[in-house]
Amino acid sequence: MRQDGAANPGSCEYVFIRPAAHSSQQASTLHAALCVQVVLQPLQILLADNCHLTRATAEVLEEAGFGSLVLRRGSLQGVGRILSPHVWGLAVK
Repeated sequence: MRQDGAANPGSCEYVFIRPAAHSSQQASTLHAALCVQVVLQPLQILLADNCHLTRATAEVLEEAGFGSLVLRRGSLQGVGRILSPHVWGLAVK
């Protein structure tokens, strides 16, 4: 998170890339990945500074009340199905 008081007093920019939960309504192989995410989540929280694999990240950010939100969703190459999908973008307060 970055505070940029020179350009706009009181504004705050949040550039993010966060894991997100698989939808339980996707294909059965992705539903299985969601089940694995649920099992691995306690270890992920412990090792990754409270990072949740099963959080509905996009929805949380959309409901957070940012003045501007640019949000992209997808899977990053090389991180595997269990650590995907991800959301990334820019939020401005």
